[in-house]
Amino acid sequence: MKELEEPKPSLKGVDNVPPKTAECEDDWDLEPDVGTYKPLHNCDDKLVVRSMKGQSRAVRQDFIYNERCRFAELKDK
Repeated sequence: MKELEEPKPSLKGVDNVPPKTAECEDDWDLEPDVGTYKPLHNCDDKLVVRSMKGQSRAVRQDFIYNERCRFAELKDK
């Protein structure tokens, strides 16, 4: 038995419809500029555990040593 197919809706005239706009009192151009978020810069001054994956063993060991030094400095503050 052949299944009955539903007719597909026609999309004629969709391109001619003007976009709807909503009235809004907010103006993002008037807000002050905010700098971009730099996660590495923000994590440097906080006790955040970071990890390094996908690097050679020597690079990972240097990273771990530097992280331990960073933690020691931050705990002394």
